[in-house]
Amino acid sequence: LFDESTRKHAKRTCVTFMGKSYTYKEIGKMVDAFAANLQARGIKAGDKVGVCMPNNPLYIVAYYGVTKAV
Repeated sequence: LFDESTRKHAKRTCVTFMGKSYTYKEIGKMVDAFAANLQARGIKAGDKVGVCMPNNPLYIVAYYGVTKAV
């Protein structure tokens, strides 16, 4: 669903944090890069990955990156 939203709303603001706005396209690229990095480190389908971080835009990247990688 996130990939579909990224394609459909690429230029729209996805999130704003501390005065900086990120488009769906920007967040989507970060998600893809994070997922690829996890896979390059050996994370695969069925693995458990914990995400413990503050509530900021990188949490969105980590969450969707993990779901994409596994």
